[in-house]
Amino acid sequence: MTFDLYSEGNGEVEVYSPEPDLAFAIYGSDKPVFDNPPAMTVYFSPNDGPLPLKVDGIFDYVSYDDGGPYFDPFGYFVGDRIFQLTDDDGLDFQSGTFGFTVAPAVDFGWFIYASDDAGGFAAAAVSASILPVPLPSAAPLLIGGLVVFAGLSGRRRRIA
Repeated sequence: MTFDLYSEGNGEVEVYSPEPDLAFAIYGSDKPVFDNPPAMTVYFSPNDGPLPLKVDGIFDYVSYDDGGPYFDPFGYFVGDRIFQLTDDDGLDFQSGTFGFTVAPAVDFGWFIYASDDAGGFAAAAVSASILPVPLPSAAPLLIGGLVVFAGLSGRRRRIA
């Protein structure tokens, strides 16, 4: 399984190891650039595999912004849904865990939204495991049983 890594906005990304055990750092911006959005976003091409993906990991975040983490929230997104991981009123140093599932053909990634693009930047280190979600071993057996049951019930109606 391979992904194409994309980034956009002000800031930088450093990738330390590729998937399935992904490790990278994302740095928000501290300098306004008016032709780019204030967010630094790292995202992956859509999951084009036949199975959903399970993404689990940890993060360490630090804000050097004068206003603290309120001006540089960090989180992840799945499709068009956004999930903030940092606490706006929390400490400048924050850590935590995350876990989410990505359906096939849906993009996902992480962001730092440098809303003021001034006063200091924020950074987050992410370590994540990205693996396909296997079908339950009983699923093929259940599907086969339903097909046989449907065939038998149809046959019984024709005889009667």
